[in-house]
Amino acid sequence: MAQVDATDLDAEGLAQLLLDAEAPVVIRGAMPGWQTGSYPQLLAAHAETPVEVITSGGTFRGEATEEQPIAWGDFPLSMRNGSVPESAYIFYELGGIDAAGGSFELAGAAVSEEAKRLVAALPGLGDWLGPVMRKQNEAYPRANGRLLISAGSWGNGRPFHAHGPALFALVSGVKHWYVRRPNASFEWQRFEIARGALAESVTLPSGWEAELWQCAQSEGELVWVPDLHHHATLNFDHDTVGFTMVIDDLAPLTPLHYAAQSDDAAEVRALIAQGEAVDTPAGGGATPLHYAAGLGNCNALEALVDGAADVDAKSKAGESPLHLAVGGGHERAAALLVKRGASLVAVGQHGSTALQIAERLEMRSMASMLRRAEEKSEL
Repeated sequence: MAQVDATDLDAEGLAQLLLDAEAPVVIRGAMPGWQTGSYPQLLAAHAETPVEVITSGGTFRGEATEEQPIAWGDFPLSMRNGSVPESAYIFYELGGIDAAGGSFELAGAAVSEEAKRLVAALPGLGDWLGPVMRKQNEAYPRANGRLLISAGSWGNGRPFHAHGPALFALVSGVKHWYVRRPNASFEWQRFEIARGALAESVTLPSGWEAELWQCAQSEGELVWVPDLHHHATLNFDHDTVGFTMVIDDLAPLTPLHYAAQSDDAAEVRALIAQGEAVDTPAGGGATPLHYAAGLGNCNALEALVDGAADVDAKSKAGESPLHLAVGGGHERAAALLVKRGASLVAVGQHGSTALQIAERLEMRSMASMLRRAEEKSEL
């Protein structure tokens, strides 16, 4: 990953650099007041801050089936005495962010006073996150910020996911980051980082060096992940704790995007009949058809195309729905797009056609289908 020395920039300059970035960035030297060993003092001083701990249903937030309230200060002790499982994990929203007045504060009626005091006690955190939030609102006035606390032990983390741009500050431990490169293979959706018997670093499958950015983040450092970049994290210390500012609603999903995600053809048709614009882009320029194709949701895909969706719409990365269907290994979806007129010669950001992606990923059946379609189109 790219690295920036924050000591060479003021907060406004760093904020602009991050918002202009098209790739993840590691920021060193951002919180010089944060010294090794500060975390125990912070925890002791703010032990009563209420959070929710995920106790069952998986290590990760998206898979959680049971959460229970806990005081932050009780979490490390509960982990050590076995009153919560080793996989217990905190990924909890402390509250919304108000940076409009020039200071960085938690806002909202539901925000606890303990949470406000905790955030105010983090040295330098608001100095860096505040300008990013303010500059983002200049470009996208509807953007909202929220602050989350994450805390877990060795081997905790999150699987690949995406959201709005985010700035993550680590106050304790070591966290490894894996961020999907633009136009890379979508095979990452099937890759699960091993979380048992961890070594000093994770060895990726052969060829993955060109697919993912990686870094190890240490306490006192920041990591910036741009809008809608899929990423995964993995803790490499028993007390790995951080605070994440996530910025939402830069280009929100439409009801059609959600229907495409859930493969709800009936809902797609109903929304189109009600006048919903079929090709409205969300973050990254992805239309509802991009979502259906990338997930292999053939029912929604056909309903969208029937509703006059552009089969050759390009995302900001230059990817068509066919690129995403092929990259995700969804042969039936790819075949449907080809049948409905999707271009076989369209190239993505890095100059690859759908067939070239299939060949590079050694998808023999997919490649054969695309070759046959090319041959037929040349007759």
